[in-house]
Amino acid sequence: MTVTGWAADGADAVEHVTAAPPDVVVLDYRLPGDDGATVASRLRRIVPAAALVMLTGLQDDAVLHEAIGAGCTGFVSKDEAFDELVGAVRVVRDGGAAINAKHMARLVAKPRPSSRQRNLTARENDVLKLLASGSSSRRITDTVFISLNTVRNHVQRVLRKLDAHSRLEAVAIARREGLLDP
Repeated sequence: MTVTGWAADGADAVEHVTAAPPDVVVLDYRLPGDDGATVASRLRRIVPAAALVMLTGLQDDAVLHEAIGAGCTGFVSKDEAFDELVGAVRVVRDGGAAINAKHMARLVAKPRPSSRQRNLTARENDVLKLLASGSSSRRITDTVFISLNTVRNHVQRVLRKLDAHSRLEAVAIARREGLLDP
């Protein structure tokens, strides 16, 4: 097993993987900029042959569902032994799925959150409300004091979490489900 590189954030990971596609990519869920699931989805489109392992310290079922939904075939908690991570890398490299029994039980016992349980972050809720008021991305940057790229990332996560294809559809879904209520 050879480590071919490491990245400081999601954009850096995409750049490295695009330049030299590895057999396996290990992603932390908490990355600067995009979360690990967003980066995993992007990597799945760019290098579909690469196996993806999500590494996280979060014990949140939503993170597990997001990782699997993004195309990760391995899921390892940071509280597990280092041997678990090495074993997961080997299993996914060989085409298998590396999700231990504890995580598999959580995955099977609790289905993917319904449309009423969107798990939007506070910032995603802020961005959604600004979208509902008709704000452009540029206006959102000025209102919440974040970069244009960060606004775009939040908008993409909102669209994904609401299963929407456009900003307008996201706002319509949010209104229908009461997500925009004060």
